[in-house]
Amino acid sequence: MLVRSTFLGTVKACPCKAYYKHILGLQPIANGTRNTLSFGRLIHDAIELFHNETLDKAIKFIEKSDVPETKRKNKNVAKVLLQQYARKSDFFVMEEPEKEFTYEIGKHTWKGRFDGIGTCNGKRWVIEHKTTIPYYLLFKPNDQFIGYWVGAKRHYGDVAGVILNNLDCDKLVVNKFTIEFNDIEEEEWLEETEAV
Repeated sequence: MLVRSTFLGTVKACPCKAYYKHILGLQPIANGTRNTLSFGRLIHDAIELFHNETLDKAIKFIEKSDVPETKRKNKNVAKVLLQQYARKSDFFVMEEPEKEFTYEIGKHTWKGRFDGIGTCNGKRWVIEHKTTIPYYLLFKPNDQFIGYWVGAKRHYGDVAGVILNNLDCDKLVVNKFTIEFNDIEEEEWLEETEAV
C-alpha cells in the first residue's frame, strides 16, 4: 500500500473519512480548498523556478498564472512573498528543489515530495514551504515532517532536520523555523506508523 502523510493523518483522525476521501476519492462539495491548494502550488512552483532560473522569471510566472484569487491569496501577495523569500534564501543553499522520494515502512511504501533539500551551516536539511499558519505543524509528532526527515536520511545519510519557511499571507513575511528529531523519535514514529 502506498502511504502519504495526509492519508496517515486522516486515518488517525477518522478511519471512515480516510476511506471515503483517500480510497474512494470522495470530496466535499465546494469546500473552499481550491484557492488554498492552487495558491500553495503557485508559490511552490515559483520558488522552484527562482532556485533553478531567476527571481524575474519566477515573478513573471506568477503574473501569468490563472490561480483563483481571494483577498488573502492572490498574485500580488504571491509576488511579495516570493520577493521576501528570495531576500532570506541566502541562509541556506538549495541543492535539489521539489524532489520526490519513497521508502519502505514494513509492507508499505511511504511516498512524498520534499520542497527541497539544502545545506545550512554545513548541515543538510529538508526544506519545506507553507503558506498556511504552521504552528500546529511545529508540534511533535508530525507525520509529514518526521516522515520527510526519515526519507531524507535514507536517501542522503546525515540530515539535521527540517527547515520550515512559513510564507505568511497576512503579514507578508517569511518566518523560518527549524525542527529536529532524534533516533528515539524516529524509532517510535516508524513503529507507530507501521502499526497504523
